[in-house]
Amino acid sequence: MDCVLAPSAGTSSSNFVELRGGDGFRRLGFSREELHFGRQSRINLVSCRNPSQIHHRARRPVVLLCSQNANVAATESTSVDTALKSKGKELARDLKGTCLFLIGMMGSGKSTVGKHLSDALGYYFFDSDKLVEQAAGGASVAQIFKQSNEEGFRDAESEVLSQLSGMYRLVVATGGGAVVRPQNWGYMRHGITVYLDVPLDALAKRVVAAGTEKRPLLGEPQREFAHEQTLARLTKLYEERGMAYKNADVSVCLKMIANEMNAKDICELTPSIIAVKIMERTQELIRSQKHYGSPRIGLF
Repeated sequence: MDCVLAPSAGTSSSNFVELRGGDGFRRLGFSREELHFGRQSRINLVSCRNPSQIHHRARRPVVLLCSQNANVAATESTSVDTALKSKGKELARDLKGTCLFLIGMMGSGKSTVGKHLSDALGYYFFDSDKLVEQAAGGASVAQIFKQSNEEGFRDAESEVLSQLSGMYRLVVATGGGAVVRPQNWGYMRHGITVYLDVPLDALAKRVVAAGTEKRPLLGEPQREFAHEQTLARLTKLYEERGMAYKNADVSVCLKMIANEMNAKDICELTPSIIAVKIMERTQELIRSQKHYGSPRIGLF
């Protein structure tokens, strides 16, 4: 997709972004977040000093004009990429603009897989944690936890989900703890929730390899016992959240997929493979809902 920034007139002290496509306008009051618009195109949002200013009108708002670019598509050589592209077109027709909200534990790959999904569907991609950071003036999640404690972070997270729930054609990677607040489910139920179920031991390996300093809920494990201590903390978090994750509309178990494909380990599953499985499960859900007359698909 091609994205062009164009200023327009307004009357207030803060800035927001109007996201304009063929389906209408939506406003977001977050600053300088790098968005993923399918096929590797990116654009920056423009500033809002703090989350309380989200609903204010802007002095010089920025309008984001998005149009399809026929030259962007490249020939897919592998069977997985071909399946991803084909399934994306099918599912996009069935979704009719309905958003996908990815939920799951930290390190489950929501952002990575989410970008592949947005590519395949021709959707926009948002990472809710990144939007919270930008709304907080660029502070990291760890810094927000220190400054405002977890409750303050959850408040900002809920505000972000509230804003995104009024939009359409989005793939949203949510924070691992977004499921703990019932009100967030109210926002995410405007779309389809997809749970990425990853074994805890695999999560611990990923998180330790990436560094635990960005994960305030994990504390600071001792280096020589980093895996064991991280696994123990993840296990406790899962015990607190596990039942909430199971409320998802679609559940994708990576261990089960690995078994189906005779893979030795889930690390052999590429983001494209996982994205295809998500789309297959989502299409099954839509067909089931159509059969039983559910009104949820295509609300937007």
